[in-house]
Amino acid sequence: MLRARFWPLAAFLIFAPASVHAQCIKKSKPTPAPAPAPAMKASEPVDREAYYESFPYSKKLLGQKDIAGLTDVYGELEGGMATFARMTIFGKHGRIFRESDIQDTLKGEKWYKPNPNFSNSMLNDMERSNLDIVRGSEAEQHSFVEPGDLRYWRDKTITVEKLLDENDAKNNPSLISLHIMRTEIEAIHGKRFEDEPLIQKYFNERYWYRPAAQYDPKSLNDHERANLALLAKLEAKAGGNSLVPGSMLAYGEKPIQPHMIKGLNLYHLRLLRNEIYAIRGGLFHTGWIQTYFDGQDWYSPLPKGSQPQLTPLDERNVALILKRENLLHQELSTRKLNEMDLRGMLSDDAGRLKDEIYARRGKVFKSKWLQSYFASMAWYKPDPTYTDKLLSPIERQNVQILAKYEKKATAQEDMTEG
Repeated sequence: MLRARFWPLAAFLIFAPASVHAQCIKKSKPTPAPAPAPAMKASEPVDREAYYESFPYSKKLLGQKDIAGLTDVYGELEGGMATFARMTIFGKHGRIFRESDIQDTLKGEKWYKPNPNFSNSMLNDMERSNLDIVRGSEAEQHSFVEPGDLRYWRDKTITVEKLLDENDAKNNPSLISLHIMRTEIEAIHGKRFEDEPLIQKYFNERYWYRPAAQYDPKSLNDHERANLALLAKLEAKAGGNSLVPGSMLAYGEKPIQPHMIKGLNLYHLRLLRNEIYAIRGGLFHTGWIQTYFDGQDWYSPLPKGSQPQLTPLDERNVALILKRENLLHQELSTRKLNEMDLRGMLSDDAGRLKDEIYARRGKVFKSKWLQSYFASMAWYKPDPTYTDKLLSPIERQNVQILAKYEKKATAQEDMTEG
């Protein structure tokens, strides 16, 4: 069965008016009034597959009877006829699906011609509106919320029961699924993910994604904030951590214990440490840190020139996190990484850790964001003459371990369709 919640991984609009269906259409190109959809006569048997396969998605909007038929079962596709319709809209343009059930079905269609160069720009506005409808039908049919469904939960609060299967933990979403669903809430509002290249790539491949010139976290409504908090909590638990960036405000005025941050990587430790300052309204001279907190809806910076007033407990927590940071930083050059060190890491996390090793020896990075990130570290001394020969034997081993893990994690993440 096709499931986007775990490896391999495979929307409230079902009876909404056409005005809602078309809300994701580019504002610069208004959708013309759709011609009436061909009627399906209830008195006559209908070949559903032939009907949805031949429907003129690029010219007409699915009608009410068409939408009702999307809930019909089709083969092994969990989303039934709705998934078949989505497959057809994309398949007519040659899209190659990562979801094996869909791709295997497409291969059996005589009209299907795989196009490795497919891009969402090939879709016209009417096709995008129809995709919103069929994707909404799929989301409505899902027993649990999956990647790609969050656009249809903007005005509803997700419960734990809609994410976790209490009867079978094997059906629960993976770490990457939870992470994608969490970031999807922000991506709906146009957030860019410069610090997570693979997540940015994932959303660039979604037909509905429109990156904003300036993401405004205050554009999220109360339902979305609640959903974001729940997914962050479950993601932290799945990664083996009690605290993650974004959780300090909810954690409150309590001392952090070492075991709570043991599974965090260096990037997340740095964010968590600076979050303590951000909660007190601190402003940051470091660009990537300021950008990160500007993207948090709870952040309220002090006037320029003001200094955040940390409590003794704040200072204790900062010192604890910094101690863990320094230890991890040193260990990259002093001991070989093991499986437990990598537990709960996404591919971007492993990539950053690998780059940390290079940065210790002065490598200059082509990525503007990476270069800015390491340039903000007091220990970083750029060396234009850097070569990998400068790495120690242990550092080389750790680079290989991280590269191997990164490749494996990337392959798994690429299976998420959404």
